[in-house]
Amino acid sequence: MIVFVHCEVENCVSLNTNLLQVGFVKSDVRFSNDYHFNLVTAVETDTIFYEDAVLQRLELPVNPNSEETEFLLEITRFRLDTIPQLPPAEDRIDTVFIGPENHFIKVNYKITQKVITTECGVDQRYSNLTFEHSFDSIEVVNTDLDRFNEVNINIIY
Repeated sequence: MIVFVHCEVENCVSLNTNLLQVGFVKSDVRFSNDYHFNLVTAVETDTIFYEDAVLQRLELPVNPNSEETEFLLEITRFRLDTIPQLPPAEDRIDTVFIGPENHFIKVNYKITQKVITTECGVDQRYSNLTFEHSFDSIEVVNTDLDRFNEVNINIIY
């Protein structure tokens, strides 16, 4: 008996992605949950991923033709501070802008490819992620890139 397996193109679904999910965790309760990204780019490209955007997380595409990608981030943070006033006025709470600050995230990864079928083509997987960065601290949550990841790394900032 001969069995033929056929894959319809619309059924060619991969669980893998090249999107790195970056979350942010506040290091100080006075900071806003939002971060102002003046500019987010990748080294050796002219692509701007985010510009003048207020976000709580980032999706950054890793380079599918290399096993490392370095991202540059220019960030301004917002902090609520108590501003002392001379009596009889009461102290007031005001927003203080910190920055802009320049940071980098360099991600290294292993690329493996697997042919699904001739109709579906090749599925590319990114795994074993490791990071270098200029932030005070990061938390690695998931070292594989896949469509179900909420976050791969949290930046403690």
